[in-house]
Amino acid sequence: MIDKKTIRSATQAQRKALPEHIRTEASQALCAQIQALPVYQNATRIALYQAIDGEIDLHPLWVLAESAGKTCYMPVMNTQTKTLLFLPTTHKTTQQTNAYHIAEPQTAHTDAAPLDNLDLMLMPLVAFDSHGTRLGRGAGYYDRTLEHTKPSCLLGVAYEFQHHEFLPPEPWDVPLDGVVTENTIYWSTS
Repeated sequence: MIDKKTIRSATQAQRKALPEHIRTEASQALCAQIQALPVYQNATRIALYQAIDGEIDLHPLWVLAESAGKTCYMPVMNTQTKTLLFLPTTHKTTQQTNAYHIAEPQTAHTDAAPLDNLDLMLMPLVAFDSHGTRLGRGAGYYDRTLEHTKPSCLLGVAYEFQHHEFLPPEPWDVPLDGVVTENTIYWSTS
């Protein structure tokens, strides 16, 4: 049996231990891979995230997307419903750190994008497999948010070492369309 707690703990520790220059190189390579995808090139509305705890940093992509005229959205946590809102965010948007130490845009919640209006959502993860199964941090915010509707394309973002042969999906897991790493793109096989 696969112990998701052990995978989560070991992978997060490995990710946090990466030297800064390795993180930067991986971020640049991954962002270049995403930038080359037709789904990114054709997107006008993109949901990103603010990296923490050694996650792949999408800041280079955010800069490129803004300069290309794409509207970028960042998640804001609703701690009562344990879901996320995606608010329009530019580099000039005021940010505030939430309880999980993640920067969130201080934008009116009424400006949140309906999920099905987003062309592309890029999600952080702890581990993944080639079937589109994503192991997150364990709080379930993304799964609850995407339970009823999702963007046109849902891609996970990870380091290559976060790939696992198989992760048993839970009934509430929302499958990914694919995962982008610094080395390759894994399009879901199921």
